[in-house]
Amino acid sequence: MISPPPFEEVSQTASRTSQIQVFVDVLKQTKLLSSEQPEEISRFFVRFAEIHALALADDRVFITRILPLVPGGLLQFLGACLREGNSWAVCKSQFLKEYFRILCESD
Repeated sequence: MISPPPFEEVSQTASRTSQIQVFVDVLKQTKLLSSEQPEEISRFFVRFAEIHALALADDRVFITRILPLVPGGLLQFLGACLREGNSWAVCKSQFLKEYFRILCESD
C-alpha cells in the first residue's frame, strides 16, 4: 500500500502551484515589448525586475514565461541565456550591456 506524502510536502507543492498561478496572472497583465527602442527596452527591464523581485518563479521558469512577450532579437538572446543556464540577473546585465554598447556605436 502506498502512503500519502507528508503534509509538509503537499503544502509546499500547493504553495508553489499558487505562486506560479500568481506569476502567470501578473504576466497576463504585462504589455508585450513591441519595440526595440532604448526607452521601451529600459521600461521592459524595469518592469520585469519588479516582477522577478516577487520571487514567484525560479529564473528558468521566469525567463521561459517571458519569451512570448519579447520581439525577435531579445527572444534569441533570452533563448541563448536559457541554453547556457544563466540567471535572470546575468541575462539582463549581459543584454543591456551589449544592447547599449551597440546603440552607442551606431550613433
